[in-house]
Amino acid sequence: MFILLPALGAFGAAWRSYQNEGRLTASARGSLVGGLVLVLIAAIFLFGLDWGLLGPVVIILAGAGLLLNTLLPG
Repeated sequence: MFILLPALGAFGAAWRSYQNEGRLTASARGSLVGGLVLVLIAAIFLFGLDWGLLGPVVIILAGAGLLLNTLLPG
């Protein structure tokens, strides 16, 4: 459950960044992807899911976050 606290903080940081800038900046996208990765990890632990199935999803989310920040600067 304690993994969800930083995830909520990351979502809050993404929302504040979006509200301040009026658009989805690189910092907002990074916080959003980080929050999603933490929520997925928490779901794996809470529901006893298989890391072998969802581990690659974590890697794909991290890679998608890197690609978004590279392709959409700002």
